[in-house]
Amino acid sequence: MTSRRRISKLKIDVFFEAASGHAYRTTDLQSILLQNRETWTVPKSMTPPKFLDYLVRRTEMRPLTLESPYGQIVRYAWRGEPTAIALALSLKPNAFLSHGTALWIHGLAPKAETIYVNQEQSPKPSGGELSQEAIHRAFRNNQRESKLVYKWQQQYLTVLSGKHTGRLGVQLLSGPNQEQISVTSLERSLIDAVVRPSYVLNGVAGVLEAFRVARTRVSVELLLKLLRELKYTYPYHQALGWYLSRASYTAEEQKLVESIGIRWDFYLGHGFKDMEFDRRWRVSVPKHLT
Repeated sequence: MTSRRRISKLKIDVFFEAASGHAYRTTDLQSILLQNRETWTVPKSMTPPKFLDYLVRRTEMRPLTLESPYGQIVRYAWRGEPTAIALALSLKPNAFLSHGTALWIHGLAPKAETIYVNQEQSPKPSGGELSQEAIHRAFRNNQRESKLVYKWQQQYLTVLSGKHTGRLGVQLLSGPNQEQISVTSLERSLIDAVVRPSYVLNGVAGVLEAFRVARTRVSVELLLKLLRELKYTYPYHQALGWYLSRASYTAEEQKLVESIGIRWDFYLGHGFKDMEFDRRWRVSVPKHLT
């Protein structure tokens, strides 16, 4: 002990037991100490590093080392048993669940072995003028995918660097263990899946199935509103229209997308080799989906 004051280990145990399954960064534990120092009778002489050492030595808090191709990070969890979602969300500040993982949270896709978390990039200038050749050049090649992947038990935790949106459409929901998690809304999750189908289980086939399952729950008006606010250079509304038509959305809902205009030859995803062209939406689609 660093003082004659006796730290209330019981109160510390109760606090972290109530949050069992959570994953903590070092800065998280420092903030918790500042908020609870008096309640736990932690002496002022006990610095945050000393308190962290105390937690590891005298309580059920355990350090966890995660490795990626870019190095190691350390997180902490009560008894060393965080949920995979909590651990994924702890990887980056302000991260949120997205793409295939968000579809699973919303009940639109099965659980996959990869959990996707998104940390938005800083704002960047908008892209230049669109051209047909630029579209062909970009989508005939394979999509670049994140290599920032950590493994935890049977799950892969993949960090995505999404475009800056100001966390558009991100909300707090109850997770599988009733924990509060940051995740993209149903409509934003579907848009992200259209834009990056490789981050969805079974790719474009998985995205199509998600649209089918969401048919009675999704607002097409909100889909298009979010898509406009996201300000993508490429005409993703044409891919969106194809998914809506194949998933049997109403003619009125499909016309909302068509009214934007069908100006370009586009693609359902990157790097497909065996495709057929849908003339209505002017979208190249993998043959196994036609």
